[in-house]
Amino acid sequence: MADHGGKDILSSDVEIKGSIKFQKELLIDGKVEGDINSDGVLTVGENAEIRGEIKTKSITVYGKVHGNITVGERCELKSKCVLQGDLKAARLVIEEGATFIGKSEVTTGAYSAKAAQRPEVVRSSAPKERFRQRIQWPIRRLQKSVRNVRTAASSRWNTRRRRVRSAASAAVLFLRLHRSPV
Repeated sequence: MADHGGKDILSSDVEIKGSIKFQKELLIDGKVEGDINSDGVLTVGENAEIRGEIKTKSITVYGKVHGNITVGERCELKSKCVLQGDLKAARLVIEEGATFIGKSEVTTGAYSAKAAQRPEVVRSSAPKERFRQRIQWPIRRLQKSVRNVRTAASSRWNTRRRRVRSAASAAVLFLRLHRSPV
């Protein structure tokens, strides 16, 4: 018999209907119909066909899985595998040639039965304050320029006091006043 490095093995001629729980490492190469729950590492062999929910720490899939997979750490879908179901994992590796029909979700690494709470986003007001400080100087400079143009326009044209209402009209008036005579 081949040495598989301390893994428990369900060979290709084994068929199980019911739930499976294990602690360390398990290689399934047979047929399983039911849920698989573990805090260990699961390997789904090339001849394996699993129908049911899988919740484990880590999984590598070479065979067929029909059901949802929730993984705390790493999920690998090898080149000839077939996965029909949704996938939740912290890290996901999909090789070229793998078939995945479903949706995937990146998680924070916890696969508990409780729904993961959404982390609260805390934003500092420091970036806003820095932006406000950087933008205030050009705005003040522009306001000062508009005031200077308005003052120059009104003092030059004492007989025709034009009221300047915008920076654009003040700039046009300023250019008219300082245009060289032709």
